[in-house]
Amino acid sequence: MGFNHSVIAVENLPVDEVASRLGRRAGGRTTDHDTATSSRTPGWCVSPPIDGWTFIVDQKRTLHNDEDGLRSLSTGTRLLTFEVMETSMGFSAACWTDGGMTWKAAVEDEGGLLYTIGEPPPPFAELVEIESEGAKAADYLEFCLAPPPEEWEVFEFDPDTLPGRQASMLNVPVRTARAVSGGNEAPIIEVFAGITGYRYDTGGALDALHVLSENPAH
Repeated sequence: MGFNHSVIAVENLPVDEVASRLGRRAGGRTTDHDTATSSRTPGWCVSPPIDGWTFIVDQKRTLHNDEDGLRSLSTGTRLLTFEVMETSMGFSAACWTDGGMTWKAAVEDEGGLLYTIGEPPPPFAELVEIESEGAKAADYLEFCLAPPPEEWEVFEFDPDTLPGRQASMLNVPVRTARAVSGGNEAPIIEVFAGITGYRYDTGGALDALHVLSENPAH
C-alpha cells in the first residue's frame, strides 16, 4: 500500500512570502513530515528555508496541478515540483522559472511510459536512454496518455494539457525515454533530489513544518 502527495520546492522565498503568494498565512501550528504526507494532513505545510529552498508539502496534490498558483510562486525565482503516486507508481518532476514551466519529466505508472518536455538537468540525462523525440514522440504521448473522450469527465482529463501540446506551446523538445537501470521513476527521483536535496523516501524529512491557515492572508 502506497501514498500520494506532492512537494513544491521554491528557491529563495521565506515562509511568509510563500504563504502570501498562496493567499494564506503561516500560523503557529507545526507538524511532521509523516503527518503532512498522510491522510491525516492538516493542509498545506511549509518548511523553513533549507539550503535556500522552502518546501511545500501538499498531500492532496492540488497546488501541483494549479498552473496559476505555480506561476505566481515562481515569479522572480525558480521552483521545482515533485509528485509521487505510489498507488499507481506515477512520478513527475517539473521546473518553473519566473512564471513559466521550463522542463518536465514524468512516468505514468509502474513500467510505463517515461517522457520529458524540455531538457531536465543532470543527473537526469545520464540516467536515461532516449527512445524517440520530436513530433513522433509527441504523437505517441498523446496516443498513450489520452483516455477515450467519453471518459474525460471520469478521469478529470483536460485535452489542452497533453504533453505534446505543452511542448508545442513552450517550443521545447519532447522525448520518450527509459531508465538505464531501475524503474522509470528513478531518474525523476534523482533529478529532484539532486537539485533540492529532498528525497521523498527518507524518513524524518522536512521536520518541522508550518501549517498554512485556510483563511486568506490579510
